[in-house]
Amino acid sequence: MTKMESAVRKAIELDDSSGEAHNSLSAWYFFFAWDPQRALAEADRALALNSPSTQTHFLRAHALVALHRSDEAIQQEKRFVELDPFVFPWALGLAYLNLGQIDNAIAELRVRTQVQPNDFFSHYALAEAYWLKGMWPDFAQQIEKEIALTESPEKAAEIRQAYERGGYKAVSQKRLEFLEARSRKMYTSPIDFAYQYAFLNDKEQTLKSLEDSFRDRCPAMAFLENEPLFNFVHDEPRYKALVKKMRILPTS
Repeated sequence: MTKMESAVRKAIELDDSSGEAHNSLSAWYFFFAWDPQRALAEADRALALNSPSTQTHFLRAHALVALHRSDEAIQQEKRFVELDPFVFPWALGLAYLNLGQIDNAIAELRVRTQVQPNDFFSHYALAEAYWLKGMWPDFAQQIEKEIALTESPEKAAEIRQAYERGGYKAVSQKRLEFLEARSRKMYTSPIDFAYQYAFLNDKEQTLKSLEDSFRDRCPAMAFLENEPLFNFVHDEPRYKALVKKMRILPTS
C-alpha cells in the first residue's frame, strides 16, 4: 500500500498531466485510504485528462456508490459496462446490490451469468442477492456454481448435498468450512470471513472479522457502509466505532 502511494505520487510529480497516474491515485484513495471523496476527485481529474483506462469509470462509479449518489453511480457503472462489458461483468449488478436495489441486481446478474458463466464472482454476487430476497433454492444453486469454479466439482456437489440435508444455512456453513480449509494453506482475507459469518447471521464473528479487516486494511472495506449483508450489525457499538475509525484515517 505504501509503495503504491509513493509510486503514484512520484508519477504525478513527474507528469501531472498523466490521466493514468490520476486514475491510479483514485484507486489508492478508494481502496487503501477509504476516502471516496478524494477518489472521485482524482477520477474526475483523470477523465478530464482523457485517461485511456476504462477503469476510471469503474472507480468513479465505486466512489459515487460509497457517497450514496445512487443515480449518478448507476449511470457511471452503465457507462463502464458499455465500454468494457467483459472485464468485470458483475460491476453494474454489484452497484445495484450495494445501493439496495436488489431486484435490479438480480435481473442484471442473471444476464451476466448467462453471458459469462465462468465468472465466479457474478455467481457469488447473484447468490447474495438471492439470499437477501430469501430465495433459498436459487441462492444454493449459485453458490454451487461459484464453488465449482473456485474449488472443484466435488466440493460443488457437497454444497448441493448440504442444501438437500439442511437448507440454506447448511450451504453457508459448508462454504465457511471451505474458507477455513483454504485459510490453513494460504492467506485468506478476513473480509471473506466477515461476509460468510454474515450469511450465517453470526454477529460476534462478523464484527470480529470486520475489525480484523480494518487491521489488515482490506481494500473491500471501502464498501463497508454499502454492504447490505452487514445491515444486521449496524446498531452494534463495535460497528459504529469501526466506521468512526475508518472515517478519521489520515490520508496524504
